[in-house]
Amino acid sequence: MTAETLAVIGTGVAVLAVLVPLILTLHARQAADLADLRREVLQLRKDMAAQGERLARIEGAVLGPWRPEPEGDPQ
Repeated sequence: MTAETLAVIGTGVAVLAVLVPLILTLHARQAADLADLRREVLQLRKDMAAQGERLARIEGAVLGPWRPEPEGDPQ
């Protein structure tokens, strides 16, 4: 092998030696951030469901047993 070939191969190995750990680290961070986001979205869904239940209780207290008539039933 010539000196130029060895220089090209050495440069490729050096670039890979830097990029591979960087890519793996960024992947791990992104996976952790995505897991955190999923937990936050799940908690937000639970909070929204609780808000819906609270609103239903308030509506029930204000409106009482009244229910709207179905739209298909003309009376």
